Amino acid sequence: MPYIKVINGVMQEFDGQHLNTGRVASIGLNAYSHLETLNWGQIPAASIQAGHANYPAYPDDFRFLRQQGFKYVQVMLAPFNGLKGYFNWGRVVGQPDFNADNTVRNLNINSTYWSLLQAYLDCARQNDIGVIACPFWNVQAIPALVGETNVALTDAYSKSRNYLRAFSAAFTARLANHTGIAAWMANQEILNVRLNADADGKGGTPLPTIHAADMIREVAVQIRNHDPLGRMISSGNAGIPHTAPRQPDFYLDKYLSDTLLDLNPDPVDCLCQNLFLDNEYVSSAQEAGDLRADYSSCSLGYLKVMQKVAGELKKPFFIGSFGLSTRQERLLPHPQEDLRALLRNMARTGVQLAAHWAWNCAATMTETAKQDGWNILQTATGQNAARAEVFDVLKAELPNFASTVADDLIQRSKKPFHSTVLNFEVSQAQGRYLTIPHRDVYNSRDMSLSFTIRQVKYTQQSYQSFIQHRNATQGWNVLQQACMSYMSIASTSGQSSNSGHGAPSDVLNEWVRCTYTVGANGCISLYVDDFLMYQAQGANPPPFSNQVVPGNAIMVGREKSYTAGASREIDSIWQMSDIILYNRVLTPNEVFEYGTSSLPAKDPVGHWTLNGTSKDASVNQNDATRAPGNEPAFIEYARLGP
Repeated sequence: MPYIKVINGVMQEFDGQHLNTGRVASIGLNAYSHLETLNWGQIPAASIQAGHANYPAYPDDFRFLRQQGFKYVQVMLAPFNGLKGYFNWGRVVGQPDFNADNTVRNLNINSTYWSLLQAYLDCARQNDIGVIACPFWNVQAIPALVGETNVALTDAYSKSRNYLRAFSAAFTARLANHTGIAAWMANQEILNVRLNADADGKGGTPLPTIHAADMIREVAVQIRNHDPLGRMISSGNAGIPHTAPRQPDFYLDKYLSDTLLDLNPDPVDCLCQNLFLDNEYVSSAQEAGDLRADYSSCSLGYLKVMQKVAGELKKPFFIGSFGLSTRQERLLPHPQEDLRALLRNMARTGVQLAAHWAWNCAATMTETAKQDGWNILQTATGQNAARAEVFDVLKAELPNFASTVADDLIQRSKKPFHSTVLNFEVSQAQGRYLTIPHRDVYNSRDMSLSFTIRQVKYTQQSYQSFIQHRNATQGWNVLQQACMSYMSIASTSGQSSNSGHGAPSDVLNEWVRCTYTVGANGCISLYVDDFLMYQAQGANPPPFSNQVVPGNAIMVGREKSYTAGASREIDSIWQMSDIILYNRVLTPNEVFEYGTSSLPAKDPVGHWTLNGTSKDASVNQNDATRAPGNEPAFIEYARLGP
């Protein structure tokens, strides 16, 4: 019965009498196949009341959830498939008719479909459960329904797009006055749509963001125009992808400034994403990586970033799906504590509503030989209970959502933390660099290196070191190739390994904050602008050999490229700030905290701010000096503008 409206950027809860009962603070459940499991009303009513196929029917489910303190379920209120299978859209909802210009002549919605939804929502209302209603859980069902391919979704005047608009209007108008509806979900993971895919949905090309955004907006406009209560509308996990390995061309700041806004367009009034272990930026690493893929070590940073964006846009952050599969749980020593950490991180970053994936759904969500095992199956009697330990965590954390006071918003910038930076201008004929004397404290089994850099000009395409502490068979160096950076390390066998962006995320004239960590096993991790971007896995034979002989200083800058006939024309210009060296591997949270606080992590062995000085700000006070032969005009400090 509760429903949600967004007022001044905050989810507010209203009761059946339309009274505001306060801000939303709850954990919801993705019961997406409540009706699909029951074959869209084709199972006799007596069977519905008694349960079916070992899954609790929704009357029992709603009663149980109310008793346990849960208020919201997110549900697919139309079939997943267009014409495939027996209980498809055409059979359950109705087969539409079109005019010659592709406009809808008649939706032909079956009365039995409306009756089914009415009974479902009545039951929800009787048990004080609010349904977050999604008409297009699988938007690819619509082209199949109307006899078009997915390419039709890119045409605003196709049958598919006309049907989306017409059905959205009819769906909302029919259900809008029912207080069993808590909120609306315009779509579900629309970026999963593939154009020109094969019969199994594989291959093809992704749906362009511009068309995904248009469809979300069109559906949301129809919902807003036909809902007199003005309930919350979500985009349905339309934003951040969940892919592994990390995509080096998926930059967080570009996502926040462009993609996130595009995929949550007005009148969508919240930001909706899913959070899984293979989301970009959300978990600490890939499952097979040196860092354990978990929520505890890295989710807080991303949630803090989203808290800030949500506050600025005045659109609350709604986590439409989250969870751990049983396969992922087996990789973690304490999986339910990891889930608990995620929930507590949500609460402290102002997340008002998050829906767990998945609750009492179809058998495809349980663990089989081909499935990951997502489904929680729970009943009032405990019979057929599966993954009850997950449910116990969700239930235990419900009060925490209501009582936790959100952290203050972070201040985060890609710019250097200092007003003055070091400026390098180099040519083939003349090297420009600083040297930092060797110290034994730099020799360690593990290490981390952080620096902030802006490339102003580059023409050199071959690998060139610009920070290094290395001889022929020991140590490390950071190399530049065009507008990319890589780290190369030595092993005891004398072999080297490179780990880098793989794409030009060092955008020309843009400041980038990079942190490399290297474990004794030779695994290199690269953080870009405070988040893990890439991890080398087993490319270098361990162990990492960092016992550099005393005669080898750390070099910052670039040596000359050639000798005979070399050009003195400046071919590369870059600026640097805050070079920090550690003799240990930083954690993901330490990297993030440095990016938001400007304070180095604990116990750096070297910290050269380059803020108009080459002095070492660490306890070792190992100052850098200008290398012999460097002309002063080509290594200078530059003041940054406002």
